[in-house]
Amino acid sequence: MPFGALGQFLARCPLPAFVAERHASSFRVVRVNPALLEAASRPAEQIVGHPLEALLPAPLAEQLGVQLRRAWDGRTVIDLAACLPHANGPRDWDIAVVPVPGAEGQTQWLVGYGIDPGEMARRRMAHQTGGQLLIDTVSAQEALIYRCLPDSTLTFVNAAFARAAGCAPQRLIGIPALELMDPDARPELLRQRALLTAAEPVRSYTLRARAAGSRPGWRRWTDIAAFDAEGRLVEIHAIGRDITEVQEALLRVSESEQRFRAVVDHIAEGVLLADAAGYIVYANHMVSEILGWEAEALHGRHIRHLSAPQERGEHAHDPYLHRHLGPPHQGEMEHEGFVRHRDRRMLRIHLRLSQVELDGAPHHIGVIRDNTAIHQAQQRIERLAFNDELTGLPNQRRLKEELALQLDRPEARPSLLLVDLVDFSALNNTIGFVAGDRVLRAAARRIACVLPHDSLLARFGADRFAVLLRDTPEPEAAQILAGRIAVSVEGAAPEGLPESGFRLLPVTIGIATAPQDDTRAEGLLEAAEIALLDAKRRAPGSVRCFAGAMRATAARRFSTAQGLRRALDQGGLFIEIQPRFTACQRRLTGGEALVRWRREDGRLIPPGDFIALAEETGLIQPLTEFVFEQVMPLLSRLPAGQRMSMNFPPTQLARQNLATLLTARLARQGVPGDRLGIELTESALIGGPGLLDENLRNLQQQGCSVAIDDFGTGYSSLSRLRHLPIDELKIDRVFIRDAARDAAGVVFLQAIGAMAKALGLRLVAEGVETESELEQARGIGCHEIQGWLWGRPMAPEHFMALYEAGAAAGAAPPGRLGKPLLHS
Repeated sequence: MPFGALGQFLARCPLPAFVAERHASSFRVVRVNPALLEAASRPAEQIVGHPLEALLPAPLAEQLGVQLRRAWDGRTVIDLAACLPHANGPRDWDIAVVPVPGAEGQTQWLVGYGIDPGEMARRRMAHQTGGQLLIDTVSAQEALIYRCLPDSTLTFVNAAFARAAGCAPQRLIGIPALELMDPDARPELLRQRALLTAAEPVRSYTLRARAAGSRPGWRRWTDIAAFDAEGRLVEIHAIGRDITEVQEALLRVSESEQRFRAVVDHIAEGVLLADAAGYIVYANHMVSEILGWEAEALHGRHIRHLSAPQERGEHAHDPYLHRHLGPPHQGEMEHEGFVRHRDRRMLRIHLRLSQVELDGAPHHIGVIRDNTAIHQAQQRIERLAFNDELTGLPNQRRLKEELALQLDRPEARPSLLLVDLVDFSALNNTIGFVAGDRVLRAAARRIACVLPHDSLLARFGADRFAVLLRDTPEPEAAQILAGRIAVSVEGAAPEGLPESGFRLLPVTIGIATAPQDDTRAEGLLEAAEIALLDAKRRAPGSVRCFAGAMRATAARRFSTAQGLRRALDQGGLFIEIQPRFTACQRRLTGGEALVRWRREDGRLIPPGDFIALAEETGLIQPLTEFVFEQVMPLLSRLPAGQRMSMNFPPTQLARQNLATLLTARLARQGVPGDRLGIELTESALIGGPGLLDENLRNLQQQGCSVAIDDFGTGYSSLSRLRHLPIDELKIDRVFIRDAARDAAGVVFLQAIGAMAKALGLRLVAEGVETESELEQARGIGCHEIQGWLWGRPMAPEHFMALYEAGAAAGAAPPGRLGKPLLHS
């Protein structure tokens, strides 16, 4: 109990007394005082902890249950008369039981005390036979004793009774006892007296006592009636004990309980109280709210059964609580575990138990907090920490941990495959992120369906997956699996993509195997990464196994990337312009801006050595911005009808509002839109319509021309070309060169020309270096040419000088233009 007043009383009470607490539908004895142990002649362990009903005869237990259903507060007293076993034989007892309310007015505790009326009964019999009534024993216990006639006229009082009445004993003789009683108690006294019969001559009851000064009191009375031979009431012997302290203790208990509940029921956490054995005797409303069970359903249950009272056999007991509950533990214990809500949901709770001393007995106070939401958030954090949210696959962190574990095994031979989707970034920017996510999920499913059961598939990056083969006894096993992955992925068709007939992209795969390639997790990952980059550089869509020489190549590429970054920051880049001419009249129509890089040592780096590297390292956007800034001043100097074109990466062309930003920058410089030509690679066209198409269409409306650069080297479809907002196709120099060498090349070039004509697109031949190549370009209907034959890349000021020399008026420039420098 959360108070100590009653416990202090029990320690001092001379009457046999006990306290019982509700456990479910019964009451368990939790405290007894020394007087009760002496009267019962039994050790405490045979009484404390046992159900009260089991200690009482069945009829008495039933009578107590009936009375309890009518009891509602601490002012109700239940009177019981019982013959109880004793070491020296059965003994009659007069028992008073006081219910103490708990939550919602239900009885939570019982306080009982008893009086042995046997001695009074024997003295009554002695008086009936003419013996003298002896009262010394009870007087020594300060009992209130009087004798009266049937009409309550007093014929004897002892000193204690006289003191309570405030008169000398002799002055009370002849006065009706009723007049000395509290007026409110007189009806109950008359009712009890009317129940006395020769068959049941003993009655016990509790009456409110007349105030002594200003302090009210309570008395417990036992009447022993004397009847004559005809059954007429002759005399009544009454013995009473002052139980005011007991009643006041009970009232203090009730008030303390109310204060306790007022505090505890407003706490935002669940609070429960359990006895020394771990049985719940109290639970506040938050415990009920957390677990879904009414507090009364939890009373009497063990803390180990918090899950649900009906599920003891189904829900395993928590072993941690099992160890720490039972014998009282010292200090505090904290535990977090699962319990089951009433609706069968599993909850994660935090329980902190502390041992306290209440009423002289050890108890457990428990504080329960529902950590389900926190636990779920932690689980989500862990999932995000080790799993990819989009595909549900393990992520890079999880893969690295698993790889390290595999490499720690003796004689481990794991293989690592890095699988990269070719040109996925261009596809993602074209079809949009939602459709791009579908592609990634579809690719993950297709890869998973061909993997061995003991392998691990992880998402390693934006467009990259990793496969860990835990054991590869045969060197070719990883390569065979890589082939299966490539076939499975490339043949799949994701659902919901905007263009029907779309198939997943080809994949490039890099392979590294332990122990020959490395024995460390980071080293093996680096080897697989190097093999993948080498495959992408040599032949996108291929498979490469790591070789030692690749490290030197990777180191050089890393050095090149670092140098490119410095060049962007320190001015190591510049542009050249390659002129474009009409194929028939050789009239200058404009030019293409080409970026150049001169290293610190004066060496010129070929574009093929750093453009692709810029795309891989994310430097392509600042590189494009540099070229655009260099082109802007030239655009304003071009004559009407002339244009300057430049390449834009797919990632930039698919940016939100790109067309608006570009046209705004042109307008600030006073440059018409038709002076700028937009060139994009064919790989940017993978997928269906998206932001890229929208931007290109908007730029066209502002007068910009749109061209597909290096046509024939990518993966675009005819259907895509039909709907794409473009103006011209620039044929890659390879096809021009092949057409000049063999008939098959001519046929292929003619097919391109026919297709462009059917689609209404202008044709531009790139890389024209010989008269034979020029004739092939003219033969398929090319409108313009670009190449060393008529104009090499040149400095911007040299290019602008062509117009000053009258080239823009239609005169053919003499010989080849430009100083030989580098191929475009």
